[in-house]
Parts: sequence; structure tokens; C-alpha cells
Amino acid sequence: MKKVMLFTVSIILICSDAYAANLAMITSTPTIMDIVILICGVGCVFGAIKILNLVRGGQFSKSWQFLLSGFIVLIVVQLLRILNAIEILMLPVFIIPACIILMMGLFLYGIIEAKRILS
Repeated sequence: MKKVMLFTVSIILICSDAYAANLAMITSTPTIMDIVILICGVGCVFGAIKILNLVRGGQFSKSWQFLLSGFIVLIVVQLLRILNAIEILMLPVFIIPACIILMMGLFLYGIIEAKRILS
């Protein structure tokens, strides 16, 4: 609860008069979902790091490295989407879909590598 309050207060403090109109955009449903996905992505990164430390040097190490890279790209994509939604960072239209395709490719290669090892 304290983290949520701290995050809310920090967002409000960052918003100056120029960004005051974007406060409604921060609390819109798609942006809230992006924040939830970002938080879940951070949790997945920590989980993948723990698993990667367990399988370090093993056969699944390469697979988990690709999955960890996919989760890191997911975090970057969500940060870019949030910053683009509240108009702090304006990006070309093709950047976010290209990063999503990169993320999907990393996840797919990690899963294919794990399937290859298991078979």
C-alpha cells in the first residue's frame, strides 16, 4: 500500500501545470493495465533471475537467458507505452510494435530451446 501511495505521489509531483491534463490519462484504464503489466513483468524478471541462478551452466541456462531477455524487453515496452500515453516521450508509431515483436521472438526462442532440450 505504501508503494502505491508513493508511486501516486511521485507521479503527481512530476506532473507540472503542463502535464496536469495528462493526470486523467494516467488514471485511464489502458494506462492502469500497462502499469499492472509492468509490475508483473518486474516480478517475472526477479523470478527468472532466481531460476537462472539455479540452472546456471546447465542445459536450461540458454533457454532461461532468452526468457529473461524477453521479460526485460517487456518491461521496456511497458515503460515506453506509459511514457507515450502520458505524452512525456513521443515515439514513432513503429517502435512499440517492433519491440513487442522482438519480445515475442525472444519468448518463442526460449520455449523452442527448452522443448529441444526436453525431447
